[in-house]
Amino acid sequence: MCPIPSLTSYTFALFPNPFLSEFTIYYRFTSSFSGQVIAKYVITDGLLNPVYKYVERLSFSAGNSNAIINMQPTIPVGRFRLFQTLSAGSYNNYSRSWINITNDN
Repeated sequence: MCPIPSLTSYTFALFPNPFLSEFTIYYRFTSSFSGQVIAKYVITDGLLNPVYKYVERLSFSAGNSNAIINMQPTIPVGRFRLFQTLSAGSYNNYSRSWINITNDN
């Protein structure tokens, strides 16, 4: 079974925000973590209707604890909310978070 990273063992950042056509999501886990993490994303409009979905499998090895995802969502100009969940092994959605984002394209 894949070990579960603790909720305090990683950093999550999104930039730039507001964005024009793409943004970058950055993860940094503790250097001792190795394994795979499934990152799921849903972007919703102001009424929480899904407008974009994306899934990425992230692989980490001890000493290589960073991941960078470049996302180019096909969404109109406006304000949205990005929800993300992380899953590892049999621990589905062990981490959940959200951030407000703005498309200024």
